[in-house]
Order: sequence, then structure tokens, then C-alpha cells
Amino acid sequence: MSVVEYLVNQWAIYSFIAMLPLIILYLIKPKPPKKKIPSLIFFAKHNKNKSENSIMQKLLRNTLLLIQLLIIILFCISAVGIIMPYKQSLSSAQHAIILIDASASMRSVASDGNTYLDHAKSDAVNLIAKRNTIIVSDGNTRVIGEKLNSGTAQTLIAGIKATDSPGYLLSGIEEAIRHIDSDKTQLHIISDFRERSVDDIISALLKLDSVGVSYSTHVISDNYNNIGIESAVFGSNEIAAYIRNYDSEKREVTIAINGNEEKKSISPGSIEQFRVNVPEKYSKIEILEKDSFPTDNTLHICPVTDNKRSVLVISSDISDYIKSALDSLDFIEYTISVPPVRPKTDDYDLIILNNINHALMIPGEMEDIANSAEKGTPVIITAQEGMLVDYYGMFPYSYNDTRNDLTRLTSEADSALTDNIEFGSVSKYFVFEINSPAEGTNNVDSLVTADGNPVIAVSRYGLGHILYYGLLEDGSDFKMTTGFPIFWKRAIEKLTKIEKISDLNLQTANSDSEIGTEVGVYENGKSRLCVNLLNADESASLSQKIPSKSTALEQMKENTQNIDLTMWLIIISIMVVIGEIAYLKLRGDI
Repeated sequence: MSVVEYLVNQWAIYSFIAMLPLIILYLIKPKPPKKKIPSLIFFAKHNKNKSENSIMQKLLRNTLLLIQLLIIILFCISAVGIIMPYKQSLSSAQHAIILIDASASMRSVASDGNTYLDHAKSDAVNLIAKRNTIIVSDGNTRVIGEKLNSGTAQTLIAGIKATDSPGYLLSGIEEAIRHIDSDKTQLHIISDFRERSVDDIISALLKLDSVGVSYSTHVISDNYNNIGIESAVFGSNEIAAYIRNYDSEKREVTIAINGNEEKKSISPGSIEQFRVNVPEKYSKIEILEKDSFPTDNTLHICPVTDNKRSVLVISSDISDYIKSALDSLDFIEYTISVPPVRPKTDDYDLIILNNINHALMIPGEMEDIANSAEKGTPVIITAQEGMLVDYYGMFPYSYNDTRNDLTRLTSEADSALTDNIEFGSVSKYFVFEINSPAEGTNNVDSLVTADGNPVIAVSRYGLGHILYYGLLEDGSDFKMTTGFPIFWKRAIEKLTKIEKISDLNLQTANSDSEIGTEVGVYENGKSRLCVNLLNADESASLSQKIPSKSTALEQMKENTQNIDLTMWLIIISIMVVIGEIAYLKLRGDI
């Protein structure tokens, strides 16, 4: 390509002639006045001036001349117009759909020190076409750009980051298919294909091939070696971590927890169990040896730290069965208040109303309980004779009748409170009508019913919850079963939000929220949450053969784009003119 081809307006080259008058003007030597000066004294000085007045010396000494020449040159070049060729590799497809896997396994480190995702993004840039749709699969499927030009597509690809969530590439493929708009659209899938749905992915790709959809797969792989924690069981007293050797050779590993180290030898493909007691504070189990996938080398452990609950039982004659159930719970401390004693209800995590002689209650006491419930303190109201008593709006029902028919109890809702508990039958129970929801209350959830009438139900009151327990001791044998203490334990745990260690130690999830997508430790109110990968598919090496097409790479072509520099030259020219004015001001000419 000749120099002339870089010029927009070739005839404007003649504008450079405008420099000649300026140069000639500066070279004209004015006629000096004649004076009689002794020649001998100034002979040497005359010779020196003659040398200094040579053409090049005169031009170089004159700063203003150089500035003005530069201005003329810049404006002339601007008039000519210069284009800069920019070569870029583009796919011959009109529309490229690029699906990039950014799940946890793409954080694996290749032998060159870069991550798999770094290599995936490098491949993606080479597949850019005239129009580009970029889809990211990082636990969720996200279309981050649709039908973008090449420059915007490159910028978006460069900004992609991997999460610690397990992948679901099949969802990304399904989303990509929805964006295919013509036979000039090509789908590119870039992944290490380490996930559970790989068989479904293979089936989907074979189907694409059968219907003639143009696609290419780019498998990111390297000399992968890994020993990782693939799963864990969090018990109330002990934690079991399962460590797998994903390599084809026997490996020696060092496992550390709280400064204590233990050596283990793991055969290829085998799993070793590592048990530790539940720590009193945050801890972690670590595999100290480095490998290709560091994400699964650490198990963060968040123990339960604040599970002691205070319970207030207001009762004139507490049920022996309920008292026995409360005595069996080591996570509560309960106080029995017998009317007319009036306790301070705000000091407790739960209030139980059982067998109360309402005539002995001090006026305003039920209002205090209702105020505590409205602020968030849960209340359990047990059935007793005299349910006509005003519970100050907490009780969501109005008494209608008492039935003495033998009736089989039915669990109406799939609830954690009633799951796998057999409530049996009742020979006596109350019939209620539900009240219209008051302000600050929600609809009632009936958990157990007798002939459609609620026997166990939960409702909302302000910020708190009200549990109605309607099994009368003289009308039900449930109190004698093993399910009775289990129900009360569940009820108190649920209402007072007792945390289990399994609730505080989670796996990375398919979630848009920060908690769940990244391995680590998070503050969650008064508690800490630990999030771990614990996913064998993300930790494993590639084992399945993925159907591949190389047509996309073969169809790469070099595309040249021209960048017009005219505007930049004009801007530079204006800046030099401003500089000349400043120079003249500094010299005192203006």
C-alpha cells in the first residue's frame, strides 16, 4: 500500500506551497544604515556575524518562525486528511453469539499462571464478528450485550469475572439458541465443560448439528491437577469433610485446622474423610498443597454462637407435659409467672400462655403481652376452657362451639413444624371463626385441623408471630407420644429463630445476591455465614468428550478499518495557535 493511499484529499498537498512566502519573508535581509566605524576594531566581529547570519542559523534562531511553520504544516496536513489503517480479525459470520462459561471451575489456574477464564476471554475476542451477542454462564445465565459492534463487545468480554457458583451451561446454550436470527449467525461456546449437565450439553449440541445450526465449541483445558474438599456434613457436635484426589497418581496432602496439621495419603480417585469437632468460633480446614483449583482447598466453618433463649410461661397451673417438654430443651431458660404476678414481657424471647386464670391477671397485662408481640416477641397461646377471653387482638379467631366428636387430625400444610409427626385423633376440640385480619396482621396458616377447624395455626401480629396450640389434654393423646416434645422443640426453634450449624454453612448457590455466589465469610446480622463450593463436578477434571467444530476458526478473516486523524490534527493546530499567541504575549509583541 503506497503512502498516497493513506491520504483523503491528495490535491491538498499543494497547500504546502503556502510555507514558501513565509520562509522568503524571513530570509529577506533589510538594508543596514551606513556608518563610519574603524574596520580594524570590528573586523573579527564582522566575520562572526557573517557566519551567524547564514540561512539555517537564522531560521533556527527564530522561534516564532518555527511556530508559524508548524501551524501551516498542521493545517495543510488537516486539509490533506490522513487515515490510519487498523487491522482486526473478524469472523465471517454476520452475527456471533459468544457463550462464555464463568462458573467456579473457570478460576482454575493454567500452567502459564493465567486462569481458564483468561484463556476463554482471549479466545472470545478472536471470534468477534460484525454484530455480537455476549452471554455469560456463571451459575446464572446473563445476556450482557446484544448485537454489539466489535469494540463494545471486546470491552464487555474484558470485564467478565468468574464466580464461585456451580455452572449450568445448558441454560446458557438454550438462551443462545433464542438469539439465533439467521443462517449467518454462528454460536461459539467457550468452557471447560466441568459440570453435571455435560451429558445434556452433548445431546443439545448433537441436536444443533442435526438441524444445521452453525456452532463451535472451545474446550479450555490444561495440565489439570487437583485435590479438593468435595463435600461436608455439618453435625451438631462434629463436622466431616470429604477430600478427593482427582488426579491419576497417589498424592500426599497436608490438612490444617487452627494451626494443627495432619498428613494424609490419598490414592487416585479416592476419598478420605476428615473429622473435627464443631469449633467454638470461626475456623477453616485447609489443604496446604497448591494445585490447579485453589477454590476447593478451603472449608470455612461458622459455628452457632448465640442460641440461648429465654422463655416466659404465664400460667396459673402449668401443664406437666409442657413443662417436661421445656425441661428437655437445653437451649432455653424458662421462667414461670403465676398471676397476679406481672412480669416484664420485653425481657424474653418467647411468651407461652397456658392454663391462665384470667380473673387473677392484673389489668393491662394482656395489653403488655400484645405490645411485646407487636414489637416482634412470638407468643404461643394454648387452648383452655374460657377461650372467650380477650387476647387483645393477638388471637385470630372468635370462639363458636365446642365439639366432642372423635375426629382424625389432618396436617394441612407442608410445614417444618408438623413434618413426619403423627398427631392422631381428638375427642374434644374448639370450633372457631376466623376474624377479619386486623391492621398489622397476615392471613392465618392452619397447620393441623380437625374436620377443617384449626387446631394448630400460625398467624402474624405486628412484627411477631402467634402460634395457637389447640390440643386439649383431656381430648387428645398426642401429649403421650414421642412427637409431643419434638413439636415443642421445633416450635420454639422456629419462633425464636434458633440457628442450626447447617443454616450457617452454605454452598455456593445460583443467586444474584452476593451471599451465595462467592466462597467466603459474610456478616448476617448477629451471625456469620460461611459459604463453600462443595461441588464435585466443578472440582473434577474433564472426562467427557465434547463434540467440536473448527469451522469458526477456519472462517476467520482479516478486516481492515480506517481511523480518520483529521479532527485530531485540527485540534492540535488550534492548540499550537494558542501557544503562538501566548509566546507573542510573553515576548511583549502584543
